[in-house]
Amino acid sequence: MRVGVLVTESTTRRGLLAAAAAAVGGLAGRAGAEPGVVRADVDPGNVLFKLVQRVTFGSNDFEASNVRFLGFQAYLESQLNHTAINDSAVGALLAPLTNLTQLPWQLYTDNGFVNSTQVRYDLMHARVLRAFASRRQLFERAVELWADHFNVDINAGVCVLFMVGFDRDVLRTRALGTFPQLLQAVAQSPAMLHYLNNDISSLGQPNQNFARELMELHTMGSQGGYTQADVENVARCFTGWTIWPLNALPENLRGSFQYRNDFHDQGVKTVLGQTIAAGGGLQDGLRVLEILANHPSTARHIATKIARFFLGDPVSTSVIDSIAATYTATGGDIKAMIRTALRPNVLASAPLKLKRPMHMFVSALRTVPTTISWSDGMRRELNEAWNLPYSWGPPNGYPDTVDYWSGLMMPRWNFAFRVTSATGNFHSFLGDVAGVVIDDLPVFLNAATPDELTARIDRYVFSREMTPTDREVIRAYLAAVPSTRQRRREALGLAFALPSFQWY
Repeated sequence: MRVGVLVTESTTRRGLLAAAAAAVGGLAGRAGAEPGVVRADVDPGNVLFKLVQRVTFGSNDFEASNVRFLGFQAYLESQLNHTAINDSAVGALLAPLTNLTQLPWQLYTDNGFVNSTQVRYDLMHARVLRAFASRRQLFERAVELWADHFNVDINAGVCVLFMVGFDRDVLRTRALGTFPQLLQAVAQSPAMLHYLNNDISSLGQPNQNFARELMELHTMGSQGGYTQADVENVARCFTGWTIWPLNALPENLRGSFQYRNDFHDQGVKTVLGQTIAAGGGLQDGLRVLEILANHPSTARHIATKIARFFLGDPVSTSVIDSIAATYTATGGDIKAMIRTALRPNVLASAPLKLKRPMHMFVSALRTVPTTISWSDGMRRELNEAWNLPYSWGPPNGYPDTVDYWSGLMMPRWNFAFRVTSATGNFHSFLGDVAGVVIDDLPVFLNAATPDELTARIDRYVFSREMTPTDREVIRAYLAAVPSTRQRRREALGLAFALPSFQWY
């Protein structure tokens, strides 16, 4: 049986199932990888492609050429200096999404949301467009990192009302700043306060949800050394941190952060052995954030999160130690920690990482000329793959592990088949992912033989890093029958479906 995207519905499904089985086998072989020895003599030129793969949503012709031209360090620094990168093309794509410029009071009236469904769709569309088209790829990956680290479920209560500001004014403003600044912005964001119930936490009735996740997930980690008494005292410190009611006057206050002194517990508290004096008011919460941001357990927890995000899992203890030391030395400078994590010798020893579904989908579209006019189809695909943006319910964010995602392979194969199919409109080859159109003609221009067509797929999809095994799979598929445009598109879908494309 051929593995790939075949012509008829029945044979296609059988082919996809066979491919899925092959992929799971491939995953099993990679999941047990051990962290390599970090060498001191790695040539940065030998890990250029790996660098691009780790700091972007997928390599393509542009990124591959850019990293070869600039070299390892200059390319990394250019991505870290994201504000200097002209991203006006993405700005133009986002311009029609006017909801993304609004404040909570503008998205809400006395009769309810202006259009909560459209706000959701606009946020998801923007997330996909930015991952797909932005030149500021490392910045977008950092936003992805912190969106999961400080997860807020857009479907929880009225969180959708606050998510526009959370994404725009908290995550995107501070994703490459310092961790303490990002932490404070998150702690005062209406989205987080509402999601973790701190907006109803008050004197005599402190809610512990925010306090617990603040320490367990956001800062110290579950093994960071805090106690239940610390959770209780931290909860008391944040009483009165709430949100202006949605009927407040003046209107521009609605849905913004509010501190209510009359709701605050003014008593003495002890947090991690440090006394917080009575009568501190708003400063109690700010003092807790300072204590947590400067705690050694936080340095290690954030170092571990950054290491696993960019390098994979497992990561050697020495690498985590060095990132944690950078956190402490720089006051939690995120760019500095990324530099430490992505040193050539460290990156060279990093194990392969499995792309999460959104990463895999976007990386496929980035490799070839593609237009995304709207995201209805992408939302369907991402929902089927359980990776719809802003839609993870628990506060720990979408998993980033092989164990979790290797059990959800079929949606990946479905996407590869649908996005390159000809069944949506046979003559124009629009594919079956609504709003997404792949133009395969430039990919295969002036290529005729199986070897020439395979070389084109190697260049576009794999940045000329295709393995000999993959090359033979694609070449054999193209050589099996006379070449047609449909057959070439199927070969492109097969390339997206190869187990090796699921890894980076």
